[in-house]
Amino acid sequence: MFGNLMEEMNAAQEELQRKMDALELSHSFRDGAIRVTLNGQSQITSLDIDPQKVDLSDKDQLEDLLIITLNEALSRLEQMKVELTNDSMKDLLPPGMDELF
Repeated sequence: MFGNLMEEMNAAQEELQRKMDALELSHSFRDGAIRVTLNGQSQITSLDIDPQKVDLSDKDQLEDLLIITLNEALSRLEQMKVELTNDSMKDLLPPGMDELF
């Protein structure tokens, strides 16, 4: 009984990790002034700065915009991971208990 439950939990954990690894999030700030894409491991896979919308000679502004954009993207990615985890937990619970998440 418990062996089967442990196998199901391990399989669910592996599936959850595969789903998280496959995540991709694109986020832009200030009408596309800065766009960033993150993968499921929270790695930056793309970063684009529109020189028409950002003063590249203003180092402080550019740094601030990058920090804001990256923090917002990381926060959104983390929320996506939480939602995936909650959905995965719901699938493991007996009927009626999924409302806990």
